[in-house]
Amino acid sequence: MKILDSVWAFKQKRDIRTREVLKYKARLNVHGEQRQYGVHYFDTYAPVVTWALVRIVLILLIINRWETCQIDFVIAYPHANIECNLYMKLPTGVETIDELGDGF
Repeated sequence: MKILDSVWAFKQKRDIRTREVLKYKARLNVHGEQRQYGVHYFDTYAPVVTWALVRIVLILLIINRWETCQIDFVIAYPHANIECNLYMKLPTGVETIDELGDGF
């Protein structure tokens, strides 16, 4: 059984005009660098494209008078079924009930 490390990701939501902080957000994630070479790389493939490439493709479409179509993909990974048990260590700074002395 492998226990995965965890890390906090913090983000500040700001007002666009005043740059005032509206709220703070925190998300608990699993460390991404725990993948094994050649084993886990194909499990979470998510292609990314730059705006420069999008512009080039659109220019080629216009010049060559090619037809286009649009396809929307639903995000599958956040709601994917998990086929095995996953265990994650508590992040640094989180205390359990036993560590606080309030355990049963």
